[in-house]
Amino acid sequence: KEWFSSSPVWTIKDEEILSMDPVFSFDKKSFAYVTQDKDGKSFVVKDGIKWSKYDNIGDMVYSLDGNFAYIAQDKDWKVFVVKDGVEWARYDSIGGLVLSENWDHVAYVAYDDIGRPFVVKDGIEWSKYQITYNFRVLEQQQSSSGWSDNLHLWKITQLTMSPDGANFAYIVEDWYERLIVQNNKESKKYGDIRHLAYSSDSKHFTYVVYNSQDEWFVVKDWREMPKHKSIYYFNYSPDKSKYSYYDMSDTSVTLVRQGFNN
Repeated sequence: KEWFSSSPVWTIKDEEILSMDPVFSFDKKSFAYVTQDKDGKSFVVKDGIKWSKYDNIGDMVYSLDGNFAYIAQDKDWKVFVVKDGVEWARYDSIGGLVLSENWDHVAYVAYDDIGRPFVVKDGIEWSKYQITYNFRVLEQQQSSSGWSDNLHLWKITQLTMSPDGANFAYIVEDWYERLIVQNNKESKKYGDIRHLAYSSDSKHFTYVVYNSQDEWFVVKDWREMPKHKSIYYFNYSPDKSKYSYYDMSDTSVTLVRQGFNN
């Protein structure tokens, strides 16, 4: 370890092979990376300290207060979350690892042995959806032209947790429709859903949808806001207390700014 301009510099030893780019804590005071030993085992090095060795290491994340978790894989191809050095339940696949800002809560998307995706939050499994996008089940249907394959493809995206970790939401997608699930409550189905987020005080959440009538609009706390022909450049403020977007019609462009609490 050396010091240059008040920043720590770590030297990777000869027996270590850097296999993933480093990740840094939000305050830049801590960082971690994945290396491999000469036998091909992967392990995390966090602030110069080596953690346990596994067959593979996946996503690594920091919470806002500097705590750390990652996804690992064992010799039986099972994957699991490692938090505070403790191994959680094993699954066939895991993705979308997110932490609450206060580190008290962890959530991720897992898959069972037939490919159904579901959310695991704090070790509790939530609803399983029938099929995920990368495990296809073919239903043969007879038609006038013969047998055809009807693909049912589901996936879970944009897993998001409120800052206090009390609530979480995500998008369930198939080829043609999207819906929001918050905890275990489902929204209506829409043609497209984007920009899912919670407010900074964890009391509100919003997302942008597109419906079958070619309309775009914001949904805030399950309430559909005014409809627009199109919405462009939707953004949240850095503290997630407000959002803004451009309402673009054939003849005008209007900047819309809205707070979560009004």
